Order: sequence, then structure tokens, then C-alpha cells
Amino acid sequence: MSSGGIGEGSKEEADAEQRYSEEEASWTETVRSNDGNDNSNGSKKSSKKPKRDWVDYATLVALIGALFAALYAGYEADRLASLSQVTLTDAREATVDANRAWLAVRGMKKDTDISTTDQDFFDIFYDNVGHEPAQDIVLGAKPGVIEGPVNRVSASEIPFPENQTCKPPMPRGVIAWPGAANAPPDKLIIPVDAKQWKALFARTAAGEIVLYFEGCLSYTTFKAPHQTAFCFYVKPFKQEQGAENKLLPNQTEYAYTFAYCPRQRTAFAN
Repeated sequence: MSSGGIGEGSKEEADAEQRYSEEEASWTETVRSNDGNDNSNGSKKSSKKPKRDWVDYATLVALIGALFAALYAGYEADRLASLSQVTLTDAREATVDANRAWLAVRGMKKDTDISTTDQDFFDIFYDNVGHEPAQDIVLGAKPGVIEGPVNRVSASEIPFPENQTCKPPMPRGVIAWPGAANAPPDKLIIPVDAKQWKALFARTAAGEIVLYFEGCLSYTTFKAPHQTAFCFYVKPFKQEQGAENKLLPNQTEYAYTFAYCPRQRTAFAN
């Protein structure tokens, strides 16, 4: 009885151990299977990670390229706009230069029609040789004297000073319209004390001094100020006997003309 019971007990224990072994084996297999899946997923993850890094790098490069392209496009647009502005400015300046007013001084002479015993008047003749009216014209002028024995000195050696008679244009001043061909020039008048002029001219005829007039026409065209400066010096000559001047026999008298001063700094235009 007892031996049979022991045998049965051993069998039960053996069955229990077998079931435990089977369960353990099943659990171990399950764990291995899960580890295999984890390893498999890990492999997949590790294979996907470099791919995502490559995509991120390509995106960064594309963004940098787009940034540089945008910067270059902006620079090119600014350059073209600046070039266009320069071109428009040059074109406008060329148009203004081609169509603006230009005042040219033609000569100078004594106005005997209006001169009196007390006051001499000298006319400055000028033309507008441009295409637009010269506006706000004002004349600045004065006589000058260069001392010294100059009767044997050539005009190019006379030390005429720099012309400094230009004034600002006068608002609502004289207007000079573009002149037609062969039209008489416009004129402005310089008044001079007659006694003073006579005394200075006598010294000029004697070769003691050089008597000259310097002046400047200031004006506006296209709302911009401009100047035309001029200089004339008195050039005496002997007037011989003749019917027109009614001189007595063997009598001579000095007359004069106005000649352009030869120095560039005495006459200019802008």
C-alpha cells in the first residue's frame, strides 16, 4: 500500500516537474520571441535613423540655397534699380542740357542816344541761344582800372583780375526768349559817371592805365541758376581828320572800341 502510494506520489511529482519545465520552456520561448521582435524593431529603427538624418540635411541645404538665391535676387534687383535710376538721371540731364537756356554776350558799346553830360550809358548785348526762356535775369557789372604803363603791352599780358561780379538770379526779373535767326540781340545798360569816365579814358589813351568793364548775367533755366560772365577792355585808337567827325585840319582825336579780355577767368558760362 505504502509503496504504491509512494510510487503514485513520485509520478505526480514527475508530472508536476514536467509541466513546470514545459511552462518554463514556453515562457523562455515567449521571452526570446519578444527579444527577437525587439531586436528586429531596433534594427528597423537603426536603419530608419540615418535616412531621416539625410532628409534633414538635404532640407537644410535646400533652405540655405533658397536663402542665398533670395539674397542674390534682392541684390540684383537693387543693382538694376540703381542702374535704372542712374540711366534716368543721365537721360534727364542730357535732355536739360539740350533744351535749356544759354545766354551769350555779343558785345558792348556806348549808348549815345541816352548818354548825357552827367551820365554815360553802355549797352551790353546778349542772346538766348538755347531753347527755353532764360528767367530772373540780373546784371552785375562795374568798371575797373589796371595801373601801369600798358600802351606797349599786348592784351594777353594784361593781368585782368578774376571776374567776381555774378549775383544770384532776381525772382521775377528780366526774361530772355530764345531768339530767332538774325533777330536783334537783347541789351542791358551799365550807367557810368560821365566826368569820371572822361578822366579815365584820357589816362587810357595816354597809355597810363587799362580801363575795362567786367560783368555777369545771372539767370535761371529749368529752375536751376546759371551765369554768363564777360569782360571788355577799352581799346583806344586815333581818329583821323574827316568829314564825319568834323575835325579841324591836322587835328586828331582818340576814339575807342571794346575788345574781349583774353583771360579765361574773366569770362565763363555755366
